[in-house]
Amino acid sequence: MNTKTCTKCKQTYPATTEFFYYKQYKVKDKLNASCVFCERKYAKQIRIKNKHKQPLIRIQNKIYRQKRLERGLCDQCIQPRLPDDKRRCKKHWLMQRSLARLGTTKRWKELENILIKQNYKCAYTGEPLILGLNASIDHIKPIFKYPELQYDINNIQWVTKKLMILKENIPMRNF
Repeated sequence: MNTKTCTKCKQTYPATTEFFYYKQYKVKDKLNASCVFCERKYAKQIRIKNKHKQPLIRIQNKIYRQKRLERGLCDQCIQPRLPDDKRRCKKHWLMQRSLARLGTTKRWKELENILIKQNYKCAYTGEPLILGLNASIDHIKPIFKYPELQYDINNIQWVTKKLMILKENIPMRNF
């Protein structure tokens, strides 16, 4: 197994991404010169050094977000907002729904694929779904009976908000 010596702490570790961060350019083995332990220590020092700047950065970010909203853009990026949403573009709206229903923002693309597969129509009524206006995520098998399927993408479908409200008002024993 190849080994590599950290340039900062002079320790020798296996030349893998477990011990050295991946670097894409100018290095033969594509690994960073310093080990992950030294890099983390350095990053912590930088965070401590810049801690006093955090409130200012938060204020600046709030101002930038407000300016984007005034221009009709998503508050998190520079994409146009959904027509019926006050804050988000399609991607960030889906990410927020993914976090709420699947526990992570990283599965938003899977939600979009289900929506495309359903042809932007409600799974039950066939009504057109408009993101930010009437689209809602439904678990096919209810979570109260099948808690192990809560984060299963195959247990998710898109329905209208009206239908979700109706389903919430039906007693659980009817499922």
